[in-house]
Amino acid sequence: MADQSGREANLLSRRDLLRYGVLGTGAALTTPLWSTWALAGPAAPAVQPKKGGTIVIAWEADPGVLVPGLSTGGATVRALVLMYDSLVGEDYTKPASQVDTPPLIPGLAERWTISPDGLTYTFNLRRGVKFHDGSELDAEAIKFNFDRAIDERHPFYDATLRAINFSLVGYRVIKETRVIDRQTFQLILSEPFPSMLRNLATLTTGIVSPTAMRRLGKDRFALSPVGTGPFKFVEQERGVKAVLERNPDYWGGAPLLDRVVIRPVVEASSRVAALMAGEVDVMVVIPPDSVHQLRFNRSITVAFAGPPHIWFWMLNNRATPTRDRRVRQAMNYAINREGLAKDILRNTATVAKGAFPPGNPGFEKGNTTGYTYDPARARRLLAEAGYANGFEMKCFYPASGSGMMVPTPMNEYIQANLRDVGIRVEYEVMEFGAFIARARLGLDDQTGGLQTSWSSNDPWWLESMFYSELHPPRGNVRSWYKNADVDRLLAQASRELNDQRRLQLYRQAEKTIVDDAAWLFVVHDRSPIAYRAKVQNFVAPPSWNFDLRTVWLR
Repeated sequence: MADQSGREANLLSRRDLLRYGVLGTGAALTTPLWSTWALAGPAAPAVQPKKGGTIVIAWEADPGVLVPGLSTGGATVRALVLMYDSLVGEDYTKPASQVDTPPLIPGLAERWTISPDGLTYTFNLRRGVKFHDGSELDAEAIKFNFDRAIDERHPFYDATLRAINFSLVGYRVIKETRVIDRQTFQLILSEPFPSMLRNLATLTTGIVSPTAMRRLGKDRFALSPVGTGPFKFVEQERGVKAVLERNPDYWGGAPLLDRVVIRPVVEASSRVAALMAGEVDVMVVIPPDSVHQLRFNRSITVAFAGPPHIWFWMLNNRATPTRDRRVRQAMNYAINREGLAKDILRNTATVAKGAFPPGNPGFEKGNTTGYTYDPARARRLLAEAGYANGFEMKCFYPASGSGMMVPTPMNEYIQANLRDVGIRVEYEVMEFGAFIARARLGLDDQTGGLQTSWSSNDPWWLESMFYSELHPPRGNVRSWYKNADVDRLLAQASRELNDQRRLQLYRQAEKTIVDDAAWLFVVHDRSPIAYRAKVQNFVAPPSWNFDLRTVWLR
């Protein structure tokens, strides 16, 4: 892991140091890398933070519609964090070097209690919180937000919001929502669900203004969204920019920055060029070949966030040939993950052994299981399955998107690996929004796989991806995976109140999922992010998201 500034205590080769002009041609490399990090960016000045200024951030994709729950894309959620609050929050002020997962903190609820049977959650709301339109937050506003995702009779019911929050947050176990008084709200569950608090901290559950929703309607609200967060919506020009401004009345204290400008720059090299030229102050999703270049620029700091992330292919478990477990296992054995991480990703990723990413409580450190690179074994399995001469298959993936790293070079590398064992892959590359819309339908019978990535810091995530009750359109099990033993273990785990037993159940389920080769498990992103020296107090937490409330510009 990196420290707060993203600097690592490992050795860089003499060739790299010569390449970036750190050593003269006759110099010897005798010092560890950490001792050279004065070159990566100056230390923070001993001056007081100041208010004002506009920060410009290069996003890897257009953030899309800025309404909670309508998209799970990282580029969207990262923007929602700035504009909205949920009942429960995550602390993004602690760097990845200090914590594996952002700690849970009070959000719009300043405290909460859970009944001994795990069925009743009582939230005591903060007093004096106002939406950006001036309307007040109360328990009725919270109920409005939950009910429009649960109750099909609600005048502002949203089927997309329901689908996402039922499958990714666990709204399907919510039996009833109650207003106890103006400052007290309750969720009544049909069964215990220990992941509820962590899932409520996701920004698909961000609270919108009922007043604005009623005044504008769902469609117009998307053009002028209203939350309670530290920054307010100003304008959005799709594909060009989204502009936010300081919320002076924010309950957690007004931010120091005047404005935040989000600039979607899909081409990675263009993001790097814009940062180098000072046209943007922060950039996300650094291309691997640019990491060292940026590190040795005196005006730029590179940090590794290391979110709980996995980059993978969902494999079609319903249609031939990939519905045959031996075929899916062969595909996993065909992939040279170490070579991909080293040669394509320049060590900005680690090899995936299973479905749980590092940072998720379900992840087991030191786990040596998973699939090794073994093309000969892959060919044997294909022959056993009746595909000695290989086969053709289709796969689609997004051209860009948060956590997608460098999807085209990575997929081309995998394509070559699979071709070596006789599997000929044809790709369809899609714009991110179109990809999400198609992926939600699940894999059709003519498509063997889709490539995407995900970040999750709660083990319940395994259920959201592999529980057969969540096949589309009900959920995100887009691979159509189904295993009765896995379903039983996941159902038990989701209700288990003892944390240790719960993790054991999830890990048992994961072992079967990996053995079934339900996915093509590939790598975990270390998520490098870069910012210029003028950006002060920026922290890269173990998340795709970050907190700009205390950031200021020198």
